[in-house]
Formats: sequence, C-alpha cells, structure tokens
Amino acid sequence: MIISENYKEGDILRVKRVLYSHFGVYVGNGQVVHFSAGNNGELNPRKAKIILTSLQYFENGGQSKCCNRNTCERDTRKNIAQRALKLVGTKFGGYNIVTNNCEHFARFCENGIRFSDQVHTVASIAAIVFMQFFVKNIYLLSI
Repeated sequence: MIISENYKEGDILRVKRVLYSHFGVYVGNGQVVHFSAGNNGELNPRKAKIILTSLQYFENGGQSKCCNRNTCERDTRKNIAQRALKLVGTKFGGYNIVTNNCEHFARFCENGIRFSDQVHTVASIAAIVFMQFFVKNIYLLSI
C-alpha cells in the first residue's frame, strides 16, 4: 500500500467505505479533489459538488490507496490535477450513483472519459444473476 507521503500530483486515490469505494484526485500538498455527495457520511445528491479537501478529510478514517490506470489514455499528472482543480465548486453535471459518481469524476480527470468500474462490476453481477434466474425459470417451465 502506498502511504500518503508518496502520492504524486495527479494520482487517482481510492478509499474503501462500507459498501463502496470513494475516489478522488491527489493535487499535491496533502490535498484531494473529489465529488462529494454530503458531509460526514451524509449522502445527499442534491448537495453534491466537487470539493477540495485535505487527504485526511477525504480518507475519513480509512486508508487511501493509489489506483492509477496504466494505459495510453491516461493524461499527464499535471493535466489530471489541473482538470480536477478547474472543476472545484461545480456540480459536474449532477450526482448520480450509477451514471455520475465520484469514480466517474476521478476517471474523467484521468483521461477525459466518465467511467466507473464499481458500477460496471455491479451491473455485470446483476446481469449474471438475472440471466441465471431467467434461464432456470425457463427450464422449469419447459419440464
């Protein structure tokens, strides 16, 4: 695990929560830009906006970890940090847990594309469960 003193400007950070992970962009000097849907665990999508906070506030008692993508689509560290800082105070199109959340924001800063592995994983699992249920019921009906 990478400790906070080793984070570099433009790193994408993830901190695990109970049911999900929270993402942000490290912009240097112990500060993180992230899409927050409330304060102190409150989740209120109407109040959600891009904020600049300390790393400690971002972690909220957890331990953050660097989760940069190692792909050719990744922008430069400086551009990632600048993109994040430019969006501070905005609503980033409005918070939506499925289509526009903190991971969408961090990945957008990283490469200009809104994407969430968490949402993709949950959707894939849901599709598999649905298909297993559907196929099982079709089989039972055909007996």
